[in-house]
Amino acid sequence: MSLMYQGRRMDSMFTERKPNVHKTLKGSVAQVFSMTNMRNFEVYADECSAIFLDAMRDLEGQRLDLADWLQWYAFDVIGSITFQRRFGFLERRHDVDEMIGKINHGLEFVKNIGQSEWLVALFDRLYAISWIRENYWPDTMDKFLKV
Repeated sequence: MSLMYQGRRMDSMFTERKPNVHKTLKGSVAQVFSMTNMRNFEVYADECSAIFLDAMRDLEGQRLDLADWLQWYAFDVIGSITFQRRFGFLERRHDVDEMIGKINHGLEFVKNIGQSEWLVALFDRLYAISWIRENYWPDTMDKFLKV
């Protein structure tokens, strides 16, 4: 199942099932994420690590959900590398604009429907479902593109 952007499906290298199209999509980014190149991005991870460790020291002795914190850390590192700007999860210590919650909500649909290609095609063709999706489901990519 693809993400939605401005009411239309947006296939990615993770959702594309045709091998030739997937290879083309992967080829455009493979070099950027090579191990040699990733070393250049380490400084961005270091910044997020410092913020994370400061927060852990500050919250010492308190109960916290480490899974949330690690997910916030991952998103902020990816934001730093991709946009040279963090999303702000670590600083704010919560799910900023419910981005992760909305992604998880979308994944609920994907896990139940997205494995059957014919159901995805059916959903794409049903006007009522398309209308509901366009008007009530979050357009996750808009949040990330605004960064």
